[in-house]
Amino acid sequence: MSSKTLIVFNEKSTLFFIWLVMPLLFIPKINLISMGESETAGIRLDDVILLGFAFIYFFGSFALSREPLKIECFFAAIIFFSIVSFFLNRSFVYLGFIDVHASLFYAVRPLEYFLFFYVGYQCYAYFSLSSIMQKLFAWNASLMLLQKAGIIGAFTNYGYLSNFQDRVTGLCSFPSETGAFLNLLFCYLLFATNPPKKLIQFFGKSLGRFFYDTYFYWLCVFTAYLVILTGSRIALCSHFLVFLIKVIKDLTKG
Repeated sequence: MSSKTLIVFNEKSTLFFIWLVMPLLFIPKINLISMGESETAGIRLDDVILLGFAFIYFFGSFALSREPLKIECFFAAIIFFSIVSFFLNRSFVYLGFIDVHASLFYAVRPLEYFLFFYVGYQCYAYFSLSSIMQKLFAWNASLMLLQKAGIIGAFTNYGYLSNFQDRVTGLCSFPSETGAFLNLLFCYLLFATNPPKKLIQFFGKSLGRFFYDTYFYWLCVFTAYLVILTGSRIALCSHFLVFLIKVIKDLTKG
Protein backbone atom coordinates (compact mmCIF):
# COMPACT_ATOMS: atom_id res chain seq x y z
CA MET A 1 0.00 0.00 0.00
CA SER A 2 1.47 3.36 -1.05
CA SER A 3 1.68 6.43 1.14
CA LYS A 4 2.04 10.16 0.45
CA THR A 5 3.24 11.18 3.90
CA LEU A 6 6.73 12.66 4.26
CA ILE A 7 7.05 11.40 7.84
CA VAL A 8 9.03 8.16 7.75
CA PHE A 9 10.58 8.13 11.27
CA ASN A 10 9.15 7.66 14.73
CA GLU A 11 9.38 10.51 17.25
CA LYS A 12 12.74 9.53 18.77
CA SER A 13 14.39 9.02 15.38
CA THR A 14 12.93 12.29 14.12
CA LEU A 15 14.34 14.24 17.07
CA PHE A 16 17.71 12.57 16.61
CA PHE A 17 17.97 13.63 12.97
CA ILE A 18 16.66 17.11 13.74
CA TRP A 19 19.36 17.74 16.33
CA LEU A 20 21.94 16.24 13.97
CA VAL A 21 21.02 18.25 10.90
CA MET A 22 19.67 21.57 12.21
CA PRO A 23 23.04 22.80 13.58
CA LEU A 24 24.36 22.64 10.00
CA LEU A 25 22.47 25.86 9.32
CA PHE A 26 24.55 27.67 11.94
CA ILE A 27 28.08 26.46 11.18
CA PRO A 28 30.44 27.94 8.55
CA LYS A 29 30.81 26.04 5.27
CA ILE A 30 34.41 24.79 5.21
CA ASN A 31 35.70 22.08 2.89
CA LEU A 32 36.99 18.90 4.54
CA ILE A 33 38.26 17.68 1.17
CA SER A 34 39.07 20.21 -1.55
CA MET A 35 38.92 19.42 -5.26
CA GLY A 36 41.90 21.54 -6.25
CA GLU A 37 42.86 25.20 -6.25
CA SER A 38 40.70 26.00 -9.29
CA GLU A 39 37.58 24.39 -7.75
CA THR A 40 35.80 26.10 -4.87
CA ALA A 41 33.32 23.24 -4.40
CA GLY A 42 34.43 20.40 -2.15
CA ILE A 43 33.22 17.88 0.40
CA ARG A 44 32.10 19.47 3.66
CA LEU A 45 30.83 18.20 7.00
CA ASP A 46 27.23 19.01 6.06
CA ASP A 47 27.65 17.00 2.84
CA VAL A 48 28.57 13.89 4.83
CA ILE A 49 25.76 14.27 7.39
CA LEU A 50 23.12 15.07 4.77
CA LEU A 51 24.23 12.13 2.64
CA GLY A 52 23.70 9.81 5.61
CA PHE A 53 20.31 11.38 6.29
CA ALA A 54 19.34 11.00 2.62
CA PHE A 55 20.18 7.29 2.51
CA ILE A 56 18.18 6.51 5.65
CA TYR A 57 15.27 8.78 4.73
CA PHE A 58 14.84 7.44 1.20
CA PHE A 59 15.26 3.87 2.41
CA GLY A 60 12.40 4.54 4.85
CA SER A 61 10.35 6.10 2.05
CA PHE A 62 10.94 3.04 -0.13
CA ALA A 63 9.99 0.72 2.72
CA LEU A 64 6.73 2.64 3.18
CA SER A 65 6.10 2.62 -0.60
CA ARG A 66 5.69 6.37 -0.48
CA GLU A 67 4.42 8.02 -3.64
CA PRO A 68 6.50 10.99 -4.84
CA LEU A 69 4.93 14.43 -4.51
CA LYS A 70 4.55 16.76 -7.49
CA ILE A 71 7.24 19.07 -6.16
CA GLU A 72 9.63 16.11 -5.92
CA CYS A 73 8.94 15.14 -9.53
CA PHE A 74 9.46 18.74 -10.63
CA PHE A 75 12.72 18.99 -8.71
CA ALA A 76 13.93 15.65 -10.10
CA ALA A 77 13.43 17.09 -13.59
CA ILE A 78 15.57 20.11 -12.64
CA ILE A 79 18.37 17.86 -11.36
CA PHE A 80 18.16 15.73 -14.50
CA PHE A 81 18.44 18.88 -16.62
CA SER A 82 21.45 20.05 -14.55
CA ILE A 83 23.26 16.73 -14.99
CA VAL A 84 22.54 16.65 -18.73
CA SER A 85 23.83 20.23 -18.98
CA PHE A 86 27.01 19.18 -17.18
CA PHE A 87 27.72 16.35 -19.62
CA LEU A 88 26.93 18.62 -22.57
CA ASN A 89 29.42 21.11 -21.17
CA ARG A 90 32.10 18.43 -20.88
CA SER A 91 31.37 17.29 -24.43
CA PHE A 92 31.65 20.83 -25.83
CA VAL A 93 34.88 21.41 -23.89
CA TYR A 94 36.30 18.16 -25.26
CA LEU A 95 35.33 19.13 -28.83
CA GLY A 96 36.89 22.56 -28.37
CA PHE A 97 33.67 24.56 -28.80
CA ILE A 98 33.91 26.26 -25.39
CA ASP A 99 36.55 26.71 -22.69
CA VAL A 100 34.31 27.02 -19.62
CA HIS A 101 34.44 23.95 -17.36
CA ALA A 102 31.28 23.13 -15.41
CA SER A 103 31.43 21.34 -12.07
CA LEU A 104 29.43 18.23 -11.26
CA PHE A 105 29.30 19.36 -7.63
CA TYR A 106 27.31 22.44 -8.57
CA ALA A 107 25.04 20.38 -10.83
CA VAL A 108 23.92 18.09 -8.00
CA ARG A 109 24.24 20.51 -5.06
CA PRO A 110 20.60 21.71 -5.44
CA LEU A 111 19.65 18.12 -4.60
CA GLU A 112 21.55 18.45 -1.33
CA TYR A 113 19.84 21.77 -0.55
CA PHE A 114 16.46 20.20 -1.24
CA LEU A 115 17.11 17.71 1.56
CA PHE A 116 16.36 20.55 3.98
CA PHE A 117 12.81 20.42 2.63
CA TYR A 118 12.48 16.97 4.20
CA VAL A 119 14.30 18.08 7.33
CA GLY A 120 11.96 21.06 7.65
CA TYR A 121 8.92 18.83 7.26
CA GLN A 122 10.17 16.63 10.10
CA CYS A 123 10.84 19.74 12.23
CA TYR A 124 7.45 21.33 11.68
CA ALA A 125 5.80 19.74 14.71
CA TYR A 126 8.75 20.42 17.03
CA PHE A 127 10.20 23.84 16.10
CA SER A 128 9.01 27.27 15.05
CA LEU A 129 10.39 28.22 11.64
CA SER A 130 10.20 31.90 12.56
CA SER A 131 12.29 31.30 15.66
CA ILE A 132 14.93 29.43 13.66
CA MET A 133 15.12 32.16 11.00
CA GLN A 134 15.37 34.90 13.62
CA LYS A 135 18.17 33.09 15.44
CA LEU A 136 19.96 32.43 12.15
CA PHE A 137 19.73 36.12 11.24
CA ALA A 138 21.00 37.20 14.67
CA TRP A 139 23.88 34.68 14.61
CA ASN A 140 25.01 35.68 11.13
CA ALA A 141 24.73 39.38 11.98
CA SER A 142 26.81 38.86 15.13
CA LEU A 143 29.57 37.13 13.16
CA MET A 144 29.57 39.91 10.55
CA LEU A 145 29.87 42.64 13.19
CA LEU A 146 32.67 40.77 14.97
CA GLN A 147 34.49 40.37 11.65
CA LYS A 148 34.05 44.06 10.85
CA ALA A 149 35.47 44.95 14.28
CA GLY A 150 38.47 42.73 13.63
CA ILE A 151 37.74 40.50 16.61
CA ILE A 152 37.39 37.34 14.53
CA GLY A 153 38.47 36.37 11.03
CA ALA A 154 36.60 35.00 8.04
CA PHE A 155 35.43 31.46 7.30
CA THR A 156 36.22 30.32 3.77
CA ASN A 157 36.06 27.06 1.84
CA TYR A 158 39.69 26.47 2.74
CA GLY A 159 39.41 27.18 6.45
CA TYR A 160 39.64 30.05 8.91
CA LEU A 161 41.51 33.20 7.86
CA SER A 162 42.57 35.66 10.53
CA ASN A 163 43.56 38.23 7.90
CA PHE A 164 40.92 38.85 5.27
CA GLN A 165 39.60 41.50 2.92
CA ASP A 166 37.38 44.38 4.03
CA ARG A 167 34.19 42.73 2.77
CA VAL A 168 32.83 40.57 5.59
CA THR A 169 31.31 37.15 4.99
CA GLY A 170 29.52 36.02 8.15
CA LEU A 171 28.57 32.36 7.88
CA CYS A 172 29.21 32.21 4.14
CA SER A 173 32.42 31.74 2.20
CA PHE A 174 32.11 34.70 -0.17
CA PRO A 175 30.76 38.25 0.34
CA SER A 176 28.37 37.89 -2.61
CA GLU A 177 26.90 34.75 -1.02
CA THR A 178 26.45 36.64 2.24
CA GLY A 179 24.56 39.39 0.43
CA ALA A 180 22.19 36.89 -1.17
CA PHE A 181 21.83 35.07 2.17
CA LEU A 182 20.83 38.31 3.88
CA ASN A 183 18.29 38.99 1.12
CA LEU A 184 16.63 35.63 1.74
CA LEU A 185 16.54 36.08 5.51
CA PHE A 186 15.23 39.64 5.20
CA CYS A 187 12.43 38.52 2.84
CA TYR A 188 11.27 35.93 5.36
CA LEU A 189 11.45 38.25 8.36
CA LEU A 190 9.70 41.01 6.43
CA PHE A 191 6.77 39.03 5.05
CA ALA A 192 6.37 36.04 7.37
CA THR A 193 6.96 37.39 10.88
CA ASN A 194 5.46 40.03 13.16
CA PRO A 195 7.27 42.63 15.27
CA PRO A 196 8.32 41.13 18.61
CA LYS A 197 5.99 42.14 21.44
CA LYS A 198 8.95 42.06 23.82
CA LEU A 199 9.88 45.51 22.47
CA ILE A 200 7.01 47.01 24.46
CA GLN A 201 8.06 45.17 27.61
CA PHE A 202 11.72 46.14 27.18
CA PHE A 203 11.37 49.84 26.25
CA GLY A 204 8.16 50.64 28.09
CA LYS A 205 4.70 51.39 26.79
CA SER A 206 5.24 54.61 24.79
CA LEU A 207 8.78 54.10 23.46
CA GLY A 208 8.23 50.37 23.04
CA ARG A 209 5.10 51.05 21.00
CA PHE A 210 7.11 53.37 18.75
CA PHE A 211 9.74 50.71 18.07
CA TYR A 212 7.01 48.09 17.62
CA ASP A 213 5.21 50.16 14.97
CA THR A 214 8.44 51.05 13.15
CA TYR A 215 10.12 47.66 13.64
CA PHE A 216 10.36 46.76 9.95
CA TYR A 217 11.93 50.13 9.11
CA TRP A 218 14.65 49.56 11.71
CA LEU A 219 15.09 46.01 10.42
CA CYS A 220 15.48 47.40 6.90
CA VAL A 221 18.13 49.92 7.96
CA PHE A 222 20.12 47.39 10.01
CA THR A 223 20.00 44.73 7.30
CA ALA A 224 20.99 47.32 4.69
CA TYR A 225 24.06 48.12 6.80
CA LEU A 226 24.96 44.42 6.89
CA VAL A 227 24.53 44.15 3.12
CA ILE A 228 26.77 47.20 2.67
CA LEU A 229 29.45 45.41 4.69
CA THR A 230 29.43 42.61 2.08
CA GLY A 231 30.04 45.10 -0.74
CA SER A 232 27.41 43.41 -2.90
CA ARG A 233 25.65 46.08 -4.96
CA ILE A 234 23.14 43.66 -6.47
CA ALA A 235 22.15 42.44 -2.99
CA LEU A 236 21.73 46.04 -1.83
CA CYS A 237 19.47 46.88 -4.78
CA SER A 238 17.46 43.71 -4.14
CA HIS A 239 17.17 44.62 -0.48
CA PHE A 240 15.56 48.00 -1.11
CA LEU A 241 13.40 46.61 -3.91
CA VAL A 242 11.96 44.01 -1.52
CA PHE A 243 11.30 46.64 1.12
CA LEU A 244 9.61 48.87 -1.47
CA ILE A 245 7.30 45.98 -2.34
CA LYS A 246 6.50 45.61 1.37
CA VAL A 247 5.69 49.33 1.71
CA ILE A 248 3.48 49.32 -1.40
CA LYS A 249 1.70 46.20 -0.14
CA ASP A 250 1.01 47.80 3.25
CA LEU A 251 -0.21 51.05 1.66
CA THR A 252 -2.50 49.12 -0.66
CA LYS A 253 -4.06 47.37 2.35
CA GLY A 254 -4.83 50.80 3.74
